[in-house]
Amino acid sequence: MITRSRKARKKRTAAEANPSTTERGDTFGDEAVVSLEPSPAASSGMALPLTLDRSYYGVLPPSSGGLVHNAIPQSVHAHRTATPGIVSSPFTTDVQKHPERGFTTPPVMNRMSSPFQQKPMRPRPASRMPADRPVMKLTAGLMDTYNVINKKYYKDRKERKAGHFSFTLDEIIYNRYQLKERLGMGSCGQVFKAIDTCNNKEVAVKMIKAKKGATMRAQTEIKLLTQMQERYHLTIDTSSKEHNIGMCKIRGYVYTIHLLSDILYLSTLNSYPYLIQVHLLNTFMHKNHQCIVFEPLDITLYQLLVNTKFLGISLRLVRIFAKQLLQALAYLARPDVNIIHCDLKPENVMLDPKWGGVKLIDFGSACKSSEKSYTYIQTRFYRSPEVMLGLPYSVAIDMWSLGCMLVEMYTGEPLFAGLKNELDMMQKIVALMGMPPDEMIHQVKNDRQLTFFEMENGEWWAIRQSPGLDASQLIIPSHDPMTSLKEAINRSCASKEKPEENQEEHDKFVDMVFQMLTYQPENRLRPDQALYHPFFSSHG
Repeated sequence: MITRSRKARKKRTAAEANPSTTERGDTFGDEAVVSLEPSPAASSGMALPLTLDRSYYGVLPPSSGGLVHNAIPQSVHAHRTATPGIVSSPFTTDVQKHPERGFTTPPVMNRMSSPFQQKPMRPRPASRMPADRPVMKLTAGLMDTYNVINKKYYKDRKERKAGHFSFTLDEIIYNRYQLKERLGMGSCGQVFKAIDTCNNKEVAVKMIKAKKGATMRAQTEIKLLTQMQERYHLTIDTSSKEHNIGMCKIRGYVYTIHLLSDILYLSTLNSYPYLIQVHLLNTFMHKNHQCIVFEPLDITLYQLLVNTKFLGISLRLVRIFAKQLLQALAYLARPDVNIIHCDLKPENVMLDPKWGGVKLIDFGSACKSSEKSYTYIQTRFYRSPEVMLGLPYSVAIDMWSLGCMLVEMYTGEPLFAGLKNELDMMQKIVALMGMPPDEMIHQVKNDRQLTFFEMENGEWWAIRQSPGLDASQLIIPSHDPMTSLKEAINRSCASKEKPEENQEEHDKFVDMVFQMLTYQPENRLRPDQALYHPFFSSHG
């Protein structure tokens, strides 16, 4: 019995024996079949043109004929030339005839199929919009959420390792103070806005890091503030309206204008009490964190500068703030008080809009003149020369800081911006104020001497230059400090197009600051002397 496959092979052999054949598509049902008929072109040896239609794909509708809209263009295989007896198609066909059954089988595609062969695709059903899919709703913003949570986790972990208190909104500590928001964070701790649940008043809670050194500083601050309040006969009554000052954050330029207007008006009345430091209301321990409760105040002088976009404030406002700060320093310098603040800067002076005054905060670095515990004190921009050189210091270092701070409040930028290190800071000072006196340099220990200075020709001291500077970048000490200071202040004001001040008042201000920035502490202007300077005496 001859099988069907053997019959197919015989038919294929017969077709190959007759080379004058070509393909033509006939239809069988809904599929294309191929019949073999002689071709004149093939008989003459001419190349067979490549004609592509849907039979090329093995599918041809009954009513179709010739090329259709999605047929492959002839240019795709134009480089191929058909030879007699070779079918011009990317695939060969196996044709089986069944005359007894009255039909032929469709062509069978070879294994070497066309790269253009595609399977018919079923039409996609109408689907929901992607955003409406449950999977989209469950995963939308998933990476953003993860990144936020991840960032917060590592930030909180870093703060916990540093000893900071982990803050939770509306958490009640000491069974009394409900934490509302964190107002700021520094090297020693954090400050929170809170509600005293005993009287429903706003307070500021300073939570110190759970580190031994920070706790010791906080206890020193508590001791000094308590002594000053007792000496100043201040009674703390948290129910008094005097202390009910709304705490707020920076509210922008318009708020600043109203605040400064109130301060200018209240200062003319001269009726506010000179309360030099923020009121201490309570102290306690919470989870190894020393906590200090203060009266709520408003914004710091630095935040005031931020609100002015670092353009500075008027000379009139500088005079008001300077007078109050000098009164505070004069009190601290009294022999029976004798306290050095050690960190005077705009961030540590807060405005009290109710009384039109300012108050000193952050006595964490403060000390008695007779009980100096630290050598690394003062923020760098406001650090006095004697502290940088490792020499003994006194209340005079606060006057140096105040001089730097007053210029910054007026011009909007630091006077000595030593951004890199203490050598950079000393270079900025020398360029403006000249070299320190030789007798001052001789008192400095050798290692500190070599950090800041070097001997020129074995005859005089010179400021040490930073490595890698060219000739145009070398630090040249000023030979006329008064003129250099005046030019620096004028240059800063001119670059910001500040309104012109009275030249006489401007010169008085520069003269007062110059006396505050004298190198020798014993020759530096004292607070009680500064209050009688012409900068104030002409305005009562």
